[in-house]
Amino acid sequence: MTTTFTLPRQIVLMRHGTDCEVAALATALGITWEQARDILSWRDLPGPIENPVYGNPWNLYRALIKAGYWKRNVTLTMLLNGDCEPGKTIVLVKKSTTQQHWVVWAGVNGFGQHQFYWGDSKELRLKSPGEVRALFTAGAPANCAFQVYKANIWRLMLARVQGLFN
Repeated sequence: MTTTFTLPRQIVLMRHGTDCEVAALATALGITWEQARDILSWRDLPGPIENPVYGNPWNLYRALIKAGYWKRNVTLTMLLNGDCEPGKTIVLVKKSTTQQHWVVWAGVNGFGQHQFYWGDSKELRLKSPGEVRALFTAGAPANCAFQVYKANIWRLMLARVQGLFN
């Protein structure tokens, strides 16, 4: 399936070696790097400490609520079939359990290659379906992907209550 790609209002790049979640969230929500940093409460910590502290999915979910957004979970099958919104779908890819990276999915081109904003360049990175599967399933725990949307107040309140029990 070929997905029509609509360029995000802005493509936000990483400013540090470990702020991929800031760049991905800013790009998907159409906000600045500084705004995303603030809603994530991101800090440049020493070494690889940022990943488990700021780069975990629960921190991104908390930031979405704070920004007035919520998520629709995206499975690997949905991603491979192109059944999600380009520029609004954030994906956690891994090379191993300790090497993870947040990216923004930008659709599938006419050659069946998946396009991603990796955060280090405004250029799209192309990945075959096999490469997407490998990046999505590597490491433990299992990776995640979600499509962001502007949520109403009731959905946000429900997400906050559910967060108390997780």
